[in-house]
Amino acid sequence: MKLILIYFLLILSSTAFSQEDKNPNVELPNFVITGKDVIVVRRVEKIPADIVSIISEEYLKPTIKPEQLEVLNISNPVERDLSILDSAHYHRGFISVESGRYKLPASQINYTFPFERGMLRGRINQLNQLAYVNNSERQSIFGALNFNYLLPTNGMFLPGTKFTLGGKHQRNGFKFFGSTNPDLKRTLNIGTVNAGIQNLFMKQFIFEINFAGDFTYLDDAAFTESLFSTNAFARFQAENFGLGVKGDFQNQFLKTDSLKDVSANFVFVRPTVSLELFDKVKTEFGFSFYNSEGNKLTSLFAAAGIEIAENFVLLGEYSPQAEFITAGKLMRDNFYYSQQTVNNIFLKKKNKIKAVVKYEYDKYYQIDGGIRYYKAENLPYFINPNQSGYFKAATTNATKLNLFLNLIYHLGPYGIFYASFDYIKIEDSNNKQIPYYPNLKATATYGYDFKNGLSADLSVNYFSDMYADLQNAEKLKSFFNLEFELTYMLKEQFLLTLTVENILNSKRFLWQGYQEKPFDVSIGFNFFFD
Repeated sequence: MKLILIYFLLILSSTAFSQEDKNPNVELPNFVITGKDVIVVRRVEKIPADIVSIISEEYLKPTIKPEQLEVLNISNPVERDLSILDSAHYHRGFISVESGRYKLPASQINYTFPFERGMLRGRINQLNQLAYVNNSERQSIFGALNFNYLLPTNGMFLPGTKFTLGGKHQRNGFKFFGSTNPDLKRTLNIGTVNAGIQNLFMKQFIFEINFAGDFTYLDDAAFTESLFSTNAFARFQAENFGLGVKGDFQNQFLKTDSLKDVSANFVFVRPTVSLELFDKVKTEFGFSFYNSEGNKLTSLFAAAGIEIAENFVLLGEYSPQAEFITAGKLMRDNFYYSQQTVNNIFLKKKNKIKAVVKYEYDKYYQIDGGIRYYKAENLPYFINPNQSGYFKAATTNATKLNLFLNLIYHLGPYGIFYASFDYIKIEDSNNKQIPYYPNLKATATYGYDFKNGLSADLSVNYFSDMYADLQNAEKLKSFFNLEFELTYMLKEQFLLTLTVENILNSKRFLWQGYQEKPFDVSIGFNFFFD
């Protein structure tokens, strides 16, 4: 249990301050962890089988490690973070250092300062990656600060309301080592500031308002993007009837040396009405309105959830939507993207549907599977003109079909297993596969605690052949990555780690012309303190 709590604090900090901006608006392969050399397994967590009106990606594929399953079984999730801090085995801070064949060093320091009904968290980490082929060295430094405060759940005014304020910044230095000019340097800065108010505790009225600013800029080229956004959600819920509204406003400011300075807006509004029937069926209806610089999409919205049996639910959603994809978002998703081509893209996903079946048994296992489908207008994808190594963005109309299955098993003394499987068919009107989308992808992890301070996990990541061009003339080989991690608790405040990456020594990397980091072994330690 001590080890689980320590793991929880490690992940709690890292998920609060993710190094990479996993932007849900960019329609790119969601297995990509860009800016890193190893394609990492997507982690999943157990979520209560409540019927929800929106089948979000967080609902289907959340991102917290399964070691937290036992810890997260707290009756009041609103006060979860503060409850964890009451643990006798909680440590406020930790320092980790890791070195390996191509890592010299990687280090991180986290510190959490709890106070009555709130906490302040900070994190700094750096990576110095050595070259494994000419010019493939990379340096990054990351810092984040986050403040949370929770009003009492038994108070008179907005009980259970959570206030957040935070910011993070990452500086990445690397070279275009897979390009025609391999010693060309780029220093990419990615930053975010955010503030929010959320209340999901009150039964009759729940709401959330978030304000954010995303900043993407280069030190060595004229490219600066500021993207300000405000998104809000509110719902009034009577006994069997509810009224809701969801909205998003984004404002882009872009300056480059090749494109005209850009100032563009994006607006989304969705009012809804929800009904609950027979305590087993929940439905929601409404319409969605999207607008950006004269581009519009208006559509109906409908969602339903049926509790077929205890902990067994069926969910369906019809929700055509539009997304605002900016040049800065494209650069965050592909560090080797050339910023000279696109200022923003208005992506339409017409006839978008989702259907999910989900079953869970207590805290021991959870299974969900389903289908996603839509027809896209202006779907962005990356191309590598003349195999130059400088990627550009193009758009096309396409149809996407995705069948998926997610598994998580908490097997008690036999360890923890979780996996995700996807079949993806995404083609244009000429039945050509969209570049950098595999037909099959899978991730799986098995972890075991030996109860003597030693724990281990084995991870597998696979995606099938894909194409580098829309004509499907340039085929890229499949990728199979195997990773092993061993952790030993020498003392309650001191952990030793051994990590083996890319065990099969695959050279295959996502982007054409670039190479994956080869077989690597690294050792390190984590030191916890108060």
